[in-house]
Amino acid sequence: MVCSGVRKRVEFAPLRKSTLIPILIFLAGLAASPLAAAPSWHELRAPDFTILSQVSEKDSRAWADEFEQFILALHDVVPPDPGGLPPLTVVLFADPRQFSPYIPLAADGRPIDAAGFFSRHPTWAIIGLARHAHNEAETRHIIFHEGVHWCMGRTSLAYPLWFNEGLAEVFSTFRIQDGQARWGDPLFGHVALLREQEPLPVEKLLAVTQASPLYYQKHRIGIFYAESWALVHYMLFGRRAGARSDLFYYFQELKTGMAPDKAFEVAFGTDYAGMDETLREYVSGPAYAVTVRDLPPASGVTAAFVAASPLLVEKTLENLAYSSRRLDVARQHAEALLKLSARSP
Repeated sequence: MVCSGVRKRVEFAPLRKSTLIPILIFLAGLAASPLAAAPSWHELRAPDFTILSQVSEKDSRAWADEFEQFILALHDVVPPDPGGLPPLTVVLFADPRQFSPYIPLAADGRPIDAAGFFSRHPTWAIIGLARHAHNEAETRHIIFHEGVHWCMGRTSLAYPLWFNEGLAEVFSTFRIQDGQARWGDPLFGHVALLREQEPLPVEKLLAVTQASPLYYQKHRIGIFYAESWALVHYMLFGRRAGARSDLFYYFQELKTGMAPDKAFEVAFGTDYAGMDETLREYVSGPAYAVTVRDLPPASGVTAAFVAASPLLVEKTLENLAYSSRRLDVARQHAEALLKLSARSP
């Protein structure tokens, strides 16, 4: 197997970058852009990722330790991308107001209703999100959802959107309890939505892409995420032994050129209409299976929690703004980088 409430998250393909800004040596005390000025930024380097944080050391370290355990546990189920993963930076803002200049823009130029987002590029990857002081579970959900996208690496391109997002939602429930890793708990916001609203026909769900109106229309995005979660959860937890192999057998058959409806019926033993009915019954059920495993060995993140250099802050925030297509904001950080590096040997 390979890795990777209701709200909208966006994964963007990389744009072509025309300019690289050389950074040779950092000189302390140089001015930074207003966007990077406050609150203060700190850096915490873990073995598999870096956190650039506006929150306290205690909270940042707790997030780093748990995210490291999440990666190890996920690799136990989903082997790492054999092609390697681009270095990941998690940008943790103190609150939604600080994050707002970096929220991705929709086609009409308005900010998307996003609590966080992930962007993967050939040589780097980034997660941006705001800490929800009054909803710690929301912050956890976002980090783990986006973490799955990063863990899937380039292999995610081989799978349809419903699977990528559904798998990320299933594993977004990761938590450590009584010395064990646990994931697969039901997302009751999704369950409630699917019980209250008419779900998409499975055939239509499987055809959704990032270019589909169903993916971008705000009043449908909840159904898309909820139903993708339900279908993947059912495939992984709700079916007979061997269901996972059935799921990936389906993807293999698609790669051979088999017609999608035929591949679906051969792999799962039912047609789209049959799965529509099965999924309704599953969502209406009283209980959901989960996975509980012993934690993989990990010593925790022991690196120092240090003040981040202005160069690191500007470059990271430029990457974040560039990934969300906030090119005006990215330009401000790029100009600040030029000022910082211009006085450097």
